[in-house]
Amino acid sequence: MDPRNEQKFFKDFDFLSHSREDPSTGLTHIACGDGWRLLLYSLFKEIESHLKNEPDFRIYQIKEKFGRLRIYSSASMGSKIDNLILQAEKTSEKICEKCGDPGKMRRDSWAKVLCDKCF
Repeated sequence: MDPRNEQKFFKDFDFLSHSREDPSTGLTHIACGDGWRLLLYSLFKEIESHLKNEPDFRIYQIKEKFGRLRIYSSASMGSKIDNLILQAEKTSEKICEKCGDPGKMRRDSWAKVLCDKCF
């Protein structure tokens, strides 16, 4: 992801930053294309509204894996935040990772969700 977009996320959402007590917690880099930027921003806004139920929530890693968005976090299994993350991961299967237009899974030498133009 473009470093300017990453910095905006880190500035806007505290739960992405590592804790001062333990710098190994939290996110240092977002390893996916900018096409998923709006999906992530929308997800993070939604997560913010549920933080009162999980005040120590952190996201540890965001990446593309097997063509799909993957988010690793401290969310309790089955919690509202966990379900929001799972839904965003599923939605990423239909959004071009490069540009954000509607896309589909492409399997060449690597699995990626891309639109016709970016493919």
